[in-house]
Amino acid sequence: FAILSELTYGMHDLLASACAYESNSHSAGGGGGGGEQSESFEYFVVSRCGYVLTFALLYCCVPSLNREFRALFSGTIRRSIFAVSSASELLALFGYFLMSRALGLFYQPALVHAAEASLSQLFNLFLAFLLLRAFGVGRESAVGSPKAKVCSFVLVTAGLLACTIEDGRTA
Repeated sequence: FAILSELTYGMHDLLASACAYESNSHSAGGGGGGGEQSESFEYFVVSRCGYVLTFALLYCCVPSLNREFRALFSGTIRRSIFAVSSASELLALFGYFLMSRALGLFYQPALVHAAEASLSQLFNLFLAFLLLRAFGVGRESAVGSPKAKVCSFVLVTAGLLACTIEDGRTA
């Protein structure tokens, strides 16, 4: 299932990139116009509606998923775990929204995805460190080699900045 999940995530990114590229190729001035932003928002809304409908269908049709879903509300799972999971999903939704906006503004998908991966790695490190140290939740290996991860973030960010600088001004 993990491979299928990564494959669908990659397909989502390709579709988002294609939509942003298509909307930007129609405008002479490149990214940043109002039309591109409304189209990226429309893509975000349509993709999230498709996401919800797909999972609603899966949870209705697959008996084991249906049982797990009902267990969420039966008290089997602690409310704190449910709350943290819900907050995580809201943050992921916000991340998808920001990615669709970024692709609408700057439609070179390689740079947008590099920035997304770099920020994701840094935020995952901070979250894992916070959860492990403050609440004792998680694996010690998740917070291993923080210097290398922060250094990777800095290098990717510097590379992205160098790619977006045009004649002394940022793109």
